[in-house]
Amino acid sequence: MLLRRITEHIKAQNWFAVGIDFIIVVVGVFIGIQVSNWNAANAQQRVLDSRLTSLQRDMHDNLAGLDVYLQSTIEGAEAAKQLREFLKGESPGDHAVEIDKTMVQSMALPTLSLRMSAMEDLIASDEFLLIANTTIRKEIADWTDDLSDLNRIQNDVLEIRNSWLHSYFVENHSFASAAVHYRSFTEFLEPSKFANEPIALAEDQTFDNLLSIILLLRGNMFESTQELTQSTRELLDALEAR
Repeated sequence: MLLRRITEHIKAQNWFAVGIDFIIVVVGVFIGIQVSNWNAANAQQRVLDSRLTSLQRDMHDNLAGLDVYLQSTIEGAEAAKQLREFLKGESPGDHAVEIDKTMVQSMALPTLSLRMSAMEDLIASDEFLLIANTTIRKEIADWTDDLSDLNRIQNDVLEIRNSWLHSYFVENHSFASAAVHYRSFTEFLEPSKFANEPIALAEDQTFDNLLSIILLLRGNMFESTQELTQSTRELLDALEAR
């Protein structure tokens, strides 16, 4: 219809009408492009909102997981402290059972298991660049930095425990004698004919050094977990306020 009208105006050499028709075509194309861009932007924003909602849900779950991880870290540190106190006491032989129990607890480390899929999907997506809220972008960066710090510290603790403490323990002490006090072990572990000597442990500087290193690193784990917990709360606040 419009094309036929333009043709008629050209044949009639009605250049004013041709100009009007041309403007109508240009404006129509422009509006069409703008509407298309607006629809695409709205679609991307809906995807972004969905990703941020998923991230918010994961952060709520992570907050609960971090609380469990923190409590386990505290319990392990308390066990190591009690073990050193028993060994430093005047009569470590009177606390043989307690020493065996706290010895196993000292070597147990919690596993950090967080929901990461929503965060990873968001960061890898094109929609991540659309986040106009600078607070959310900052809190995401802080959260990932704090998680990296905690993972690094946990890996250091695992390396020392697995490479040093376990190796030393296997060579010098009886794990079965210590583990027999726990029901989860007694179901498949027979009592050992060997026994740990509290007095020998109390005089063992290497063992005390390893416990001290583990305690110091557990302290770092505690502080780093608290920082990540705070970052999680601040990220949640930013997501809920968007």
